[in-house]
Amino acid sequence: MNHDSDTAELPPAATQSNGTEVWDLRHPPTADQIGIDSGSDTAIYETRPSRRLLLRLPEGTRLRLSARYLAFSSIADEDGEPVNVDVKTATKPLGDTVETYRSILKQLGLPTAAIAQFREAARAASGTESVHSDRISGQYGDLDIGVVASYSPHSETGRIAVIGNWQP
Repeated sequence: MNHDSDTAELPPAATQSNGTEVWDLRHPPTADQIGIDSGSDTAIYETRPSRRLLLRLPEGTRLRLSARYLAFSSIADEDGEPVNVDVKTATKPLGDTVETYRSILKQLGLPTAAIAQFREAARAASGTESVHSDRISGQYGDLDIGVVASYSPHSETGRIAVIGNWQP
Protein backbone atom coordinates (compact mmCIF):
# COMPACT_ATOMS: atom_id res chain seq x y z
CA MET A 1 0.00 0.00 0.00
CA ASN A 2 1.71 3.16 -1.17
CA HIS A 3 0.34 6.64 -0.98
CA ASP A 4 1.62 9.83 -2.52
CA SER A 5 -0.70 12.34 -0.90
CA ASP A 6 -1.40 13.65 2.55
CA THR A 7 -5.03 12.61 2.18
CA ALA A 8 -4.47 8.84 2.13
CA GLU A 9 -6.38 7.00 4.83
CA LEU A 10 -4.30 5.83 7.76
CA PRO A 11 -4.91 2.52 9.57
CA PRO A 12 -6.25 2.43 13.16
CA ALA A 13 -2.77 2.46 14.77
CA ALA A 14 -2.08 5.90 13.25
CA THR A 15 -3.64 9.31 13.62
CA GLN A 16 -2.89 12.80 12.34
CA SER A 17 -2.04 15.50 14.87
CA ASN A 18 -0.88 18.97 13.81
CA GLY A 19 0.63 17.71 10.54
CA THR A 20 2.35 14.71 12.15
CA GLU A 21 1.48 11.03 11.68
CA VAL A 22 1.34 9.51 15.16
CA TRP A 23 1.78 5.73 15.26
CA ASP A 24 0.91 3.88 18.46
CA LEU A 25 3.43 1.07 18.70
CA ARG A 26 3.47 0.77 22.51
CA HIS A 27 2.12 -2.78 22.17
CA PRO A 28 2.59 -5.18 19.26
CA PRO A 29 -0.04 -4.06 16.74
CA THR A 30 -2.32 -6.48 14.94
CA ALA A 31 -2.25 -6.74 11.16
CA ASP A 32 -5.55 -4.84 11.00
CA GLN A 33 -4.27 -2.03 13.23
CA ILE A 34 -1.34 -1.25 10.92
CA GLY A 35 -3.09 -1.88 7.61
CA ILE A 36 -1.87 -5.29 6.48
CA ASP A 37 -4.66 -6.49 4.22
CA SER A 38 -5.94 -10.06 4.29
CA GLY A 39 -3.81 -12.24 2.03
CA SER A 40 -0.81 -9.91 2.36
CA ASP A 41 2.16 -9.88 4.69
CA THR A 42 3.27 -6.24 4.40
CA ALA A 43 1.92 -2.72 4.60
CA ILE A 44 4.04 0.06 3.11
CA TYR A 45 3.49 3.78 3.60
CA GLU A 46 5.82 5.70 1.31
CA THR A 47 5.55 9.36 0.39
CA ARG A 48 7.39 12.04 -1.50
CA PRO A 49 8.33 14.35 0.04
CA SER A 50 9.03 13.18 3.59
CA ARG A 51 6.43 13.58 6.28
CA ARG A 52 6.71 14.03 10.02
CA LEU A 53 6.25 10.93 12.13
CA LEU A 54 5.91 10.35 15.85
CA LEU A 55 6.35 6.74 16.90
CA ARG A 56 4.99 6.03 20.37
CA LEU A 57 7.08 3.13 21.59
CA PRO A 58 6.98 0.92 24.71
CA GLU A 59 8.16 2.28 28.06
CA GLY A 60 7.10 5.84 27.21
CA THR A 61 9.76 6.26 24.52
CA ARG A 62 8.85 8.60 21.67
CA LEU A 63 10.70 8.97 18.38
CA ARG A 64 10.11 12.03 16.21
CA LEU A 65 11.58 12.08 12.73
CA SER A 66 10.90 13.03 9.15
CA ALA A 67 10.62 9.94 6.95
CA ARG A 68 9.65 8.88 3.45
CA TYR A 69 9.19 5.18 4.11
CA LEU A 70 7.39 3.24 6.84
CA ALA A 71 6.64 -0.47 6.47
CA PHE A 72 5.34 -3.31 8.61
CA SER A 73 5.87 -6.98 7.88
CA SER A 74 4.46 -10.23 9.17
CA ILE A 75 6.50 -12.47 6.86
CA ALA A 76 8.13 -14.47 9.68
CA ASP A 77 4.97 -14.90 11.76
CA GLU A 78 2.79 -17.96 11.23
CA ASP A 79 -0.22 -16.13 12.72
CA GLY A 80 0.16 -13.24 10.25
CA GLU A 81 0.76 -10.63 12.95
CA PRO A 82 3.37 -7.91 12.45
CA VAL A 83 6.85 -8.85 13.56
CA ASN A 84 8.84 -5.87 12.31
CA VAL A 85 8.71 -2.20 11.44
CA ASP A 86 11.09 -0.43 9.07
CA VAL A 87 11.43 3.36 8.84
CA LYS A 88 13.73 5.20 6.44
CA THR A 89 14.45 8.89 6.10
CA ALA A 90 14.81 10.60 2.75
CA THR A 91 18.34 10.94 1.44
CA LYS A 92 20.15 14.04 2.67
CA PRO A 93 23.57 15.66 2.48
CA LEU A 94 26.11 14.21 4.92
CA GLY A 95 25.79 17.00 7.51
CA ASP A 96 22.00 16.59 7.68
CA THR A 97 22.35 12.80 7.80
CA VAL A 98 24.73 13.04 10.76
CA GLU A 99 22.40 15.41 12.63
CA THR A 100 19.39 13.15 11.99
CA TYR A 101 21.42 10.15 13.19
CA ARG A 102 22.37 12.03 16.37
CA SER A 103 18.76 13.11 17.01
CA ILE A 104 17.38 9.60 16.60
CA LEU A 105 20.01 8.00 18.85
CA LYS A 106 19.47 10.64 21.55
CA GLN A 107 15.68 10.29 21.45
CA LEU A 108 16.04 6.53 21.86
CA GLY A 109 18.55 6.94 24.69
CA LEU A 110 21.21 5.07 22.72
CA PRO A 111 24.97 5.77 22.75
CA THR A 112 26.18 8.37 20.24
CA ALA A 113 29.88 7.41 20.12
CA ALA A 114 29.48 5.78 16.67
CA ILE A 115 28.47 9.08 15.06
CA ALA A 116 32.01 10.45 14.74
CA GLN A 117 33.30 7.18 13.26
CA PHE A 118 30.47 7.12 10.70
CA ARG A 119 31.02 10.79 9.75
CA GLU A 120 34.76 10.29 9.24
CA ALA A 121 34.27 7.10 7.19
CA ALA A 122 31.68 8.88 5.03
CA ARG A 123 33.95 11.90 4.49
CA ALA A 124 36.80 9.61 3.40
CA ALA A 125 34.64 7.47 1.09
CA SER A 126 34.84 7.67 -2.68
CA GLY A 127 33.54 5.68 -5.60
CA THR A 128 30.30 3.75 -5.55
CA GLU A 129 30.50 1.70 -2.33
CA SER A 130 28.22 2.90 0.43
CA VAL A 131 29.39 3.44 3.99
CA HIS A 132 27.24 1.92 6.75
CA SER A 133 27.41 2.50 10.48
CA ASP A 134 27.30 -0.34 12.93
CA ARG A 135 23.79 -1.15 14.11
CA ILE A 136 23.10 0.61 17.41
CA SER A 137 20.41 -1.34 19.28
CA GLY A 138 18.09 -0.88 22.21
CA GLN A 139 15.28 -2.83 23.85
CA TYR A 140 11.95 -1.13 24.58
CA GLY A 141 9.61 -3.60 26.23
CA ASP A 142 9.11 -6.38 23.69
CA LEU A 143 10.38 -4.22 20.80
CA ASP A 144 14.05 -4.47 19.78
CA ILE A 145 15.13 -1.43 17.74
CA GLY A 146 18.27 -0.96 15.69
CA VAL A 147 19.48 2.23 14.01
CA VAL A 148 21.81 2.27 11.00
CA ALA A 149 23.19 5.24 9.08
CA SER A 150 24.35 4.89 5.47
CA TYR A 151 26.10 7.22 3.05
CA SER A 152 26.71 7.01 -0.70
CA PRO A 153 29.77 8.95 -1.85
CA HIS A 154 28.54 8.65 -5.45
CA SER A 155 25.34 10.63 -4.77
CA GLU A 156 26.84 12.48 -1.77
CA THR A 157 23.75 11.62 0.28
CA GLY A 158 22.93 9.50 3.28
CA ARG A 159 19.90 8.25 5.16
CA ILE A 160 18.95 6.64 8.42
CA ALA A 161 17.07 3.37 8.88
CA VAL A 162 15.26 2.47 12.09
CA ILE A 163 14.33 -1.19 12.22
CA GLY A 164 12.25 -2.76 14.97
CA ASN A 165 11.34 -6.36 15.74
CA TRP A 166 8.70 -7.44 18.25
CA GLN A 167 9.87 -10.34 20.37
CA PRO A 168 7.42 -13.18 21.04
